Amino acid sequence: RVINAVTNAGIAGVVVTATPISGGSPVAQGVTDANGNYTLTLINPPAGTTDPGLIPGGTYQIGVSANGFQVPTDLPQVQVVNNTVTVPDIRLQ
Repeated sequence: RVINAVTNAGIAGVVVTATPISGGSPVAQGVTDANGNYTLTLINPPAGTTDPGLIPGGTYQIGVSANGFQVPTDLPQVQVVNNTVTVPDIRLQ
């Protein structure tokens, strides 16, 4: 979830990406709904991806782009296991 750090309300329209920590382009992206929730969808399958619908296992850097908000420099790295990932709330000011 992406939330306003002051009000704790969800922020709509934030673009969330997942980029391999080894670098390169984001492999997955999502856009937040009115409650700040999002689903990451594979947009750029890495070489060797066996199922084009699943985000491959590995460690990814989360990135966000939000108009009118300051993006923190300490966004989390997350581990994808069995196409499942848990990302802590991302708080924007």
